[in-house]
This record gives sequence, structure tokens and C-alpha cells, in this order.
Amino acid sequence: MGRGAWSSYHFPFTIEVHDGLIWGPHPTPDLSALDLAPVAYNLPNGEVFEGEEIPIWIDFDEDNTHHFKFFVQHKEQYFAELKPREYGWEFFERAIAYFMKASRSTGLEQLLWNIITMEALLGENKKGRNKIFKGRINRILRNNNIKKKIRKMISVEDLYKFRNDLVHGKQFNDDDPVLVSHLTAAWNMARKTLLWSLHYLHAVQVCMSSGRVGASIPSRDQLLKILDEYEKTRQSPNWLMNSLLVGFPYV
Repeated sequence: MGRGAWSSYHFPFTIEVHDGLIWGPHPTPDLSALDLAPVAYNLPNGEVFEGEEIPIWIDFDEDNTHHFKFFVQHKEQYFAELKPREYGWEFFERAIAYFMKASRSTGLEQLLWNIITMEALLGENKKGRNKIFKGRINRILRNNNIKKKIRKMISVEDLYKFRNDLVHGKQFNDDDPVLVSHLTAAWNMARKTLLWSLHYLHAVQVCMSSGRVGASIPSRDQLLKILDEYEKTRQSPNWLMNSLLVGFPYV
């Protein structure tokens, strides 16, 4: 992964530790698989050294490490508590599977799976679906820069073309004309949409678990309707409306 741009997960090697007393340690990993970056610096004798070094793209100080640890533990708790199958929200599990597929893919295929992740969470197969899909992402993210990228790169028609090409065996190559910036934007939007859905479903589940009077398990269609009509119905006494997080729909 390069600085400021998302491509895909890449693990050049893994380190394993076992507690067997009769097995020797694994051989030293092959560091030649690591990405290198050109460097140049002055030597004490006045000469200039030019070569390559392994770049460090992410460097956490103590404060960043603390925030990252809190973030991971907080989301892990939400994932552990959420029961999508019990509440009929299997679409959330499917979206996670699609997102993981995107993380292991490259090029057009990666773009496809990231868009399918968002489609699994927010899409509908009906008239005006492209406009509805974009509108929901806009309301969730509320970011003008992201809105421009959505208008420029996401088309439901293109989505189905990519999907059909993949299903019917089209070979996607690494040199297909997909800009890294587009892949980065698609990954970032899919990630944020997935996290938003996690918070949304968790809040609704907590409300139902508390024994709220009149609470019944909302379907995916009902959950999306709340997102579409929130501005019109936010004063409604409906239990579901009253269970939403502060600042909804921007969480």
C-alpha cells in the first residue's frame, strides 16, 4: 500500500511462532519481496549515497497507537454483539464477505467488489436505483469531495456490466485502465459505509433488546426507508426513529 493511496492488501511474508520443542525455527523471510523506494543522503566523507530502502508508510506514535487500539476494540465489540442472522439482516454478512473479497483483489475486479459491498448495504433493484443509491451514500458520508467522486465514477449500469463480465468469465488484467485514485475512493467509501451500517444495526438491536414497547424487527427495506425519509419523519414517535444515534444519518 502506497502513501495516501489504497491498492490492496499484500503480505510479502508472515511470521509464525509455535511452542513445539522439537521443531526448529522457520527460515528467515525473503525480504526481496518487500517494496523499495529510492533514497539519497549525504555521507560523513561528503559523498552522496544513492540507493533503495524499505519505506515505512505508516508510523504510529504512542497517541496514534492508543486511538487505533481503541477503535479496533470498539468495533470488535460491536461485531461480537451484533446478531445479523437472528434478526434477518444477512445482507450485512454478505457485505462483509464482498468487502473482504475486494481487499484481496486488484484492478477492475477490486472496484467491482467494493461497489457490490455498498450495493449489498444500500442498493435496491427498482426504478431510479442509481439516484437512490448515490443519495444514500451522500447522506451517510456528507462529504463534498466524496460526492464529486461518486458522481464521476459510480454508475449502477456500470456495476452490472462489471458484475456480468466477471460472472461470464472475463479476464481482468493488472493493466486495465482503473486509476489508483478510483480504487482508493471506492475502498474508502465501502469501508465507511460498512462501518456506518454496523453502528446503525447495532443501535437498532440494542433498542429492541431493551424491550421497547411496540418494537419489532425491522427489515432491510424498513431500515433503508428510515434513511431516505429521516428529514420528514424524525419527529415521529415511532420507536425505531427514537432509537437512532445522535447526528443520524451522519454517524
